[in-house]
Amino acid sequence: MLLFHQDNKVELFFEQKYIFAYKKVLEFTLQVLNNCEHQINKYKRPCGTMLSSVASSIKSQIKDRNIEALNIQNYEAHKKETLKSGLTLFLIYLADSLLVSGELSLSSFVLGLKNSLHLVEKSGWKDEMLTNGIKPFIMALESNYKDGCDTKDCLQAGASAAELAARNSTDSDRVEDGDAGAHSVGVFTRALYQAINISL
Repeated sequence: MLLFHQDNKVELFFEQKYIFAYKKVLEFTLQVLNNCEHQINKYKRPCGTMLSSVASSIKSQIKDRNIEALNIQNYEAHKKETLKSGLTLFLIYLADSLLVSGELSLSSFVLGLKNSLHLVEKSGWKDEMLTNGIKPFIMALESNYKDGCDTKDCLQAGASAAELAARNSTDSDRVEDGDAGAHSVGVFTRALYQAINISL
């Protein structure tokens, strides 16, 4: 199964009975990124506006539709922007892993996250969004999944780990000196947990 079509789109297919729930979860988490733009921008190395623009782009693609083709920004176009290029590459790897798995379940999600983490680390991405946000989320999610926790508990543990790591992303006593990329992962993963908690 190919990741990219000729027009650089990735298509994710879900069972019909789950489409409504997945769409609601996606819309909720994307709206949180929009709402938290200014909050994320208060931290060191602000990226709230960039993440908000990505969220708005995805929201416009799924408006009045079931989950359809989502554009993934071209990795080559953002090589000079560490956060943007690393995040784009991570999402491409994750989408590829989910497509190859043929299903969207907690098991495939955890495996996809683990594989994506390994590949971006191997590529040399060391941004604080990764080290103090994405990686702690994945490690906590995987650990709780192995312990037999259900989806909600796994996501809650992952979000808590990401939030704690983000708070520790500075040596200063000032919260604002923390890394914006790391804090954005905490914001997003908490929203993901809340959306799943409401929808399931």
